[in-house]
Amino acid sequence: MTLNEYMKLKYLTIIMPEECTDGTLCYRAEHPQLPGCMSHAQTPDEATRNLIEAKRLYIATLLEKGLDIPMPVQPTGGTFSSSQSIIVVPVRETKKIEIHLPSEYDMLQAASEAA
Repeated sequence: MTLNEYMKLKYLTIIMPEECTDGTLCYRAEHPQLPGCMSHAQTPDEATRNLIEAKRLYIATLLEKGLDIPMPVQPTGGTFSSSQSIIVVPVRETKKIEIHLPSEYDMLQAASEAA
């Protein structure tokens, strides 16, 4: 198969929110059936567009090195449709919890006392 033929294949796409190192929200898009093929962006749409180029580079590199390229496999369980190829993981609100312990606090000692 050629690169263009591989690019037409529908690999499962997962898009999930992540926190950047500066604390802002970003999105990661990936093809789990192409290990390591992923992209990041500020929006789900941008992450998906970036993933197209990542997929092209991923497959081109494997072809260049003469390595096998995994074929897409659609999930067979649940309500997943064979024509569906994108799963979006929704953002869920989380609460930050802080616990302040005295500097001399000994967790092992506290656990043994509680037992």
